[in-house]
Amino acid sequence: MLKTTKLTTHHWAHGIFLTCLLFAFNASADPATACPVQVIKRDQIKAVVARRQTTFKHCLECEGDSCELTRWPESGKDFAKVCKALFCTPKKIPRTTFAPDEVDKDGAFNFTYTIGKNGRVKDIEVTDVIGDITYEAALKAAEATYKRRRYEPIIIDGTAYELSNLQDGVKIDAKIQIRKN
Repeated sequence: MLKTTKLTTHHWAHGIFLTCLLFAFNASADPATACPVQVIKRDQIKAVVARRQTTFKHCLECEGDSCELTRWPESGKDFAKVCKALFCTPKKIPRTTFAPDEVDKDGAFNFTYTIGKNGRVKDIEVTDVIGDITYEAALKAAEATYKRRRYEPIIIDGTAYELSNLQDGVKIDAKIQIRKN
């Protein structure tokens, strides 16, 4: 399912309205490292945290305090879904997102990111760009969208962990309308 966020930038000097639609998509991202886009409800967080204690060693492969999602074989795709739901489902996604002015072209891009020990997104890196959008604009759009997301920190037996090598993608559909003065 695509998640749509409507973004508007007004270029009053030229009488142009720019409307961009951002669609989060996981089609070209690695399904093993793409996180869900639904949100954990507040009343579910305690249950998720408790379940993490028993699934940690099965769901995550860690080196020190840095972890990645376990890559399950095709036969384990249901286990992979449970692990993603427990460890990388956001608890907050902002209702509005503001795109940088440079995001005024159609295109798509994929990126990687890390959920830090504090539950905030960090280390966003654009991996590829498709269409008219520039690498710099793609990075700004990804940061504008993901830096405001919040995740429940991963704390197991008193140790905080980060979850790295997560992937996602964004498709931008820019529509320009001329406003008559």
